[in-house]
Amino acid sequence: MIARSRTASVGVYVFAVLSTAALAALLSIPDAITASAAAPVLLLAVLLIARAFGTGPALAGSASAGLGFAYYFLPLAGIFIEDLPDWVAFVSFTVTGPSTGLRWSLTGESSSLRSSSAVSRM
Repeated sequence: MIARSRTASVGVYVFAVLSTAALAALLSIPDAITASAAAPVLLLAVLLIARAFGTGPALAGSASAGLGFAYYFLPLAGIFIEDLPDWVAFVSFTVTGPSTGLRWSLTGESSSLRSSSAVSRM
């Protein structure tokens, strides 16, 4: 029983990382999509992961989305981001993703606790 739940939880983390990385790669294909258009889409993916799977997978997905965002949408000089506005975009994305994902996952967990306690009182 424990091995099955551990495998399921690893699968959720893998899904979170791969889905956000794939989404960043897909968003980079059309030339019309810029960093300012891609960031909200990647953030939405992190929020959906947070709501569906919880805090841990949301943080993993956020890290993957942040790296994909930096790689595909921000001009890099070696391993560093070049311009100050790009640094601002990267930092704001990497701060907003985990904090919003954490908030959404906690909201979902608390509402499920409230509904289960209401059912148990009946």
